[in-house]
Amino acid sequence: MASPSKSDSHALSRIRARNDYVMRFLQPGDLVKIDRRIYYHWGVYIGDGKLIHITKERPLDKSCGEIREDDLMKVAGKSKIYAGNDRDSRYTPRSPDKIVKKAKRCVGSVDYNLITRNCEHFANYCRYGQRVSEQLLFLGSPSEELKERSLHSDSLFND
Repeated sequence: MASPSKSDSHALSRIRARNDYVMRFLQPGDLVKIDRRIYYHWGVYIGDGKLIHITKERPLDKSCGEIREDDLMKVAGKSKIYAGNDRDSRYTPRSPDKIVKKAKRCVGSVDYNLITRNCEHFANYCRYGQRVSEQLLFLGSPSEELKERSLHSDSLFND
C-alpha cells in the first residue's frame, strides 16, 4: 500500500499533466475556470501561459481586490483547470483581441464584492460584456437592487 505522500504526489502529477494538456488548447481570450472544490475561480487567458484574474490584495479586507496578470499554472496550483467558454451559445463573445485588451485595461486595484464584483463577473465581462456569475445561483438569487447596481456600474473593473 502506498504511503499518503506518494499517493498525494501521484495525484498532483496527474492534475499537472491534465492541466498541461488543457493549456495546449487554450487560445488568448478564452475563459479559464479553476476548480477550487466549493467554487470555480475564473480568469481570462491572454496567451503565453498567463491569466488575468481578480485576487484578494488583503485577505482580511473583504472589499479590496486586485486584477492582475499571473502564471496560470501557479494560480491553478493543485487544482484542475477547464476552458470556460461554455456560454458562447448564449452570449456573443468579443473577438479574442478585444477580450485580451479589455482584461489588460482592467489590471489594478478594484473593489471586490462576492455578489456583484467577483472573478466570474470579471471574466464574463471581458469576454461577453455581461457581468454575470452563474455559480452564485446555488446561493439564491441576489436582490434586484444588487443586480441593477452591478449591471450599471461604470467603474466596475477600472476600464
